[in-house]
Amino acid sequence: MQPFERNARRIRALLLEKGLKLTDVAAAANVPRHRVFNALREPNAEGEAAIARALGLPAATLWPERHDAQGQRLHRQPIANYRGRAGSSSRAAQRRRA
Repeated sequence: MQPFERNARRIRALLLEKGLKLTDVAAAANVPRHRVFNALREPNAEGEAAIARALGLPAATLWPERHDAQGQRLHRQPIANYRGRAGSSSRAAQRRRA
């Protein structure tokens, strides 16, 4: 299991404890659903912020690999933070290779 998958499961579990689904988070934040869903797997500032607000936690707590030591979001995300890069085999990566 990839690290982003473990983190995604943990975040979904936290949302479930609050009785929330990702679609609820997107609607409450007035953010397109795909941004919230994508934020679980790869960097998406808008989706990350919506999830963090719903959980009442800083985004840096949920995604420490996407933030610096002071909790500021990295503006240039490391390539490893994107699924489908650096050896991953997502559908998008497979399409790019074809």
